[in-house]
Amino acid sequence: MSMNDNLEDEHNRMNLSGFQFNGEMKFVLLKVADVLIPLQKWINSKPSPNQVPDTEEYLPWRHGKGPLNSEKFNLIQFLEGLLRETSFDLSLMNRWKRLQQAPFSATPIQHPKSWRKARGLEEDAIFGITESRGVLLDKDKNPIIRSEFYQKGTSLLLKAAQFSIPETSGGWEKFVALLVNNSHPSWSPLEFPTSVSFLFQFTRDILYRMMGMRNTAEEPWSTALLVELDETRRVGNHFTSYDTEEAVKLFENVLAKYSNLQEENE
Repeated sequence: MSMNDNLEDEHNRMNLSGFQFNGEMKFVLLKVADVLIPLQKWINSKPSPNQVPDTEEYLPWRHGKGPLNSEKFNLIQFLEGLLRETSFDLSLMNRWKRLQQAPFSATPIQHPKSWRKARGLEEDAIFGITESRGVLLDKDKNPIIRSEFYQKGTSLLLKAAQFSIPETSGGWEKFVALLVNNSHPSWSPLEFPTSVSFLFQFTRDILYRMMGMRNTAEEPWSTALLVELDETRRVGNHFTSYDTEEAVKLFENVLAKYSNLQEENE
C-alpha cells in the first residue's frame, strides 16, 4: 500500500482510536525528529559526561550498542499519550473563549471596573492568554488544543513526505530544511499550521520527552540526554535542610572571595 493510500486511513485512525499513528506516520515522525535533534551526531562531537563511568553499562550508545535517537526514547508512545491527555483540554478552550468575550465573568469582585479604576488601571480588561505564548494558537490567533493542532499538522506532514519520498539521511535533511523554511512545494505557507510552526511545536514536544522522565523506555536510554548533559535531576530526587545549608555556605564563601578581591583592587 502506498503512502497516498494510507492518508485517509491515518486521519480516521487518529479520530477513532485516540491518536494511534499508523506505521507510515510513525516512520515519518521519527525520521523528522532525528533530523531536528541529531543526538548521536552531537554525542560523537563532545566529551563523555562526568556523572557516570564511560562504560557500556552506563553509556551503551557510546559503545556500539545502537545510536541514541528518538526511537530509543519511545517518542511515538509518549506523543500518542500526550495527545490523548490534551484532547480533554477542549473544556478549557471553551472557558477561555468565554473569558475572551467577557473577561470579568469569572472575577469574584463585585464591581471590577471601579476596583481597577481606583488602582490606576484601565476600567476594561483583556483576557491575555494568547499574548502569553503559553498556548497553541490557530490561524486566527485563538487557542487550540494540541490534539487538533497535531491532527492538522501530521496530515500536512504526511502529504509532504508523500510528495518528496526522501530515502536517504541526506534526503530527509533536505526535506526538513524545506519545511523549516516554509518552502516545501506541497505545504503552502497559507496552510494551518505552517510547516515551520508545526516543526517548532514538534521539537518542543520531543525535548519534553527527552528531558522529562515520563517514559516507558529502559534505563539508561530513558534518561540518556540528561546523562549526556550532566544533569542529575531524577524522579524521587529531593533536597534536605543539609543541602540548603551547604549551598548557603558555598555562596557565602564565593561572596567573601569576590569581596576580598574588590577590596584589594581599591
